[in-house]
Amino acid sequence: MTREFLIEVLSKYVQEPAKKLKRAERGKPYLLSKEVSFSVSHTVGWSSVCVGHKEVQVGIDIELRRRETIRSWRALRQRFFSPREALHVHSRLEFLEMWVCKEALVKATGQGIARGWSQFELDRREGKLQVDCGEGQWSIGVFETADLIGAWACDRETVRDVQIRNWEP
Repeated sequence: MTREFLIEVLSKYVQEPAKKLKRAERGKPYLLSKEVSFSVSHTVGWSSVCVGHKEVQVGIDIELRRRETIRSWRALRQRFFSPREALHVHSRLEFLEMWVCKEALVKATGQGIARGWSQFELDRREGKLQVDCGEGQWSIGVFETADLIGAWACDRETVRDVQIRNWEP
């Protein structure tokens, strides 16, 4: 379902996107024509696509707000977040927000979790998420629905489009 949704969204920007889809060495999908950049994410019953301008790095992640597999969020917080980040995560929802932001950022860089999440920090300054990763300025946006929490990351000001679809009947 996610691939069909991705092709549907990309077809707004690119002719015949299915013929141009490829995967980078670490698995990040891209278009041979590089007409737009994009990122995909999925969770139980849901898919999302984030589209950016040409030559812009974008990433997206979504998670279910009530996801039962995140019962051990305290242990995961210590494992994947920097000590300073972990100090500011006091609830499962705060954990999920930080998680989707970090996941969106590593997807945007194309590095994935292999990069080591503790090598960069997210911090709230002046009510806005800031990134300290030594790789230039990044914008991060958080969005929520009744069922989901998600984030997008972009190495420029903002993304072009974010689409979310529920696949459950």
